[in-house]
Amino acid sequence: MTDWSQLHHAYGTAEDIPGLLDAVGPDPRDPGWDALASRLYHQGGVYSARACVEL
Repeated sequence: MTDWSQLHHAYGTAEDIPGLLDAVGPDPRDPGWDALASRLYHQGGVYSARACVEL
């Protein structure tokens, strides 16, 4: 089990990642994908949460 509160993304703790993953649909145009990408891949940064999410 991943403790998302111990991981970080571009905007802070990664506690919101599970909810974003649950909400995103299979359509690549779903705005949820942009929300995930902006947190995990923001300007090429390396964040601890990025290692736990394979997009």
